Amino acid sequence: MEAKKSIFLKNFYQLKKLIGFFSVMAILISFSSCNNAKAQAKAEYDCRQLGQLASANFYEGNLDLAKTYAENAYKIKPFGERYGFLMARILLAQLNTSIENSAENSQDKDKIKEILDLFDYSFNKVSQYMTSDDARVYMVFLAELGDTEKCQTILDYYMQNFPYFPGLGQFASAVYEKNSRYFESVLLAYLDYEYHSSLIQDEKDKTSADNAFLKNIEKLETESNGKPYTQEILNGCQCIKAILNGTDFPQIQSDFSVYKYLQKKSQLIAENSKSDAIKE
Repeated sequence: MEAKKSIFLKNFYQLKKLIGFFSVMAILISFSSCNNAKAQAKAEYDCRQLGQLASANFYEGNLDLAKTYAENAYKIKPFGERYGFLMARILLAQLNTSIENSAENSQDKDKIKEILDLFDYSFNKVSQYMTSDDARVYMVFLAELGDTEKCQTILDYYMQNFPYFPGLGQFASAVYEKNSRYFESVLLAYLDYEYHSSLIQDEKDKTSADNAFLKNIEKLETESNGKPYTQEILNGCQCIKAILNGTDFPQIQSDFSVYKYLQKKSQLIAENSKSDAIKE
């Protein structure tokens, strides 16, 4: 009996020591996790502070100082990657000569590559941190480099996530045309007209502007005759004419966002016309 009691007590004390050991380990792990969390929070805070200083100096035109702050922010992993877009814009602003002239200089070529790599890496890794200004600079930069395919990708992203700005339709239309997307190019060109015509207050002036735009559309139809992409341009022109004339909107197999938008707009115009007719 005494032997069993002795064994029990021995096991009990061993278990107590073991529990104490795990308690100490738990405290150490908790302490370590707490320290890591504090370190992470401080790193993120420092990164944001540096990023804000970089941005403020960039917009004030202090490019060298902005670059220093941005580089230090960018080095803080994993938070710094969000400032890759700002870094690229600072470097681009420092490149005072045009893209065409810069391409002749090997040093400028290296800088252009560095800027492009920063934009590309940031878009692929942290596109959620890209602002509308970042996207605009990025896609114009790509267009100037002649990379209209990648430019179209950024354009599509912009149009899905950021507000319209005057000139976007014309810019996008030119990019899509260079990529042989003629149907989409025609519809995009209409967006700029729609924006500017919406600012016309006088109804007679609005009608006059619509008629002038329709003449340009008819001219485009005529000039496109006999070309391999004639039907694509005609389809785009028919969509615009349907909107401006209030006629049936053509049903075309397309998932293009602007086509879907114009299709919905045509439906609303038709519904409003029916409602006005009933009131009369």
